[in-house]
Amino acid sequence: MRIKVIFIIIFLLTMAFLPIIVSKCTATKTTAASVSTADYAEKPTDNSTENSEKSTIKPQQESSESKAELTDAELCGMVAANYDAIHCDETLKALAVILYTNYCLAPDDYDLKDSRICILESNAENSVKENYNTIKSAVSAVYKKALCSNGKVLYIPFTSSTNGKTSSSSEYPYLTAVASPWDSYSNANDDEYCGVSLNGINYLCNDGYSYAQALQWYLPDFTIQ
Repeated sequence: MRIKVIFIIIFLLTMAFLPIIVSKCTATKTTAASVSTADYAEKPTDNSTENSEKSTIKPQQESSESKAELTDAELCGMVAANYDAIHCDETLKALAVILYTNYCLAPDDYDLKDSRICILESNAENSVKENYNTIKSAVSAVYKKALCSNGKVLYIPFTSSTNGKTSSSSEYPYLTAVASPWDSYSNANDDEYCGVSLNGINYLCNDGYSYAQALQWYLPDFTIQ
């Protein structure tokens, strides 16, 4: 009888303490699971290689190594490198506007230390040296003026002369083909060119056109800003 009583007491005590034991075990497991989940969620994803590669793919204009803004002296040098003794003052202004426009779009394409691209006054010789003041005066009048179409600065190809007209081009769809009959008076080129004829600009300017009016002939959809 005493043995049965002891078993009953043990059973009752077990049933009394069982919920507490189960509760503690459940809490321990929940805490462990919670810590494990938090550790996983807070671990950073290792994508540093991908981000590094993406950060190096930037347009040239955003690069910290891009050239500084073109100075008026450098623009004078670029005009000097394209100078021809027959060019009048207004033609030099038109040339300066074209060169400034193109440089603004791709400055890294121009090696200003190359005498074929830029002749600074200190390096000028012969007729270029004799007329450098004229070049500086023309550049000063139009410095920082660029050719725009629909508010955008666009590249302007140019040539010394054409075969009597400029042509359209899929490479420059924003340019309009126009007549350039004045090139027929000079040593006209049989090849086709799009853009601006400097010989045609010079003829128009000598005939009373301003540089802006002459450029408007070849670039009817552009404005100077």
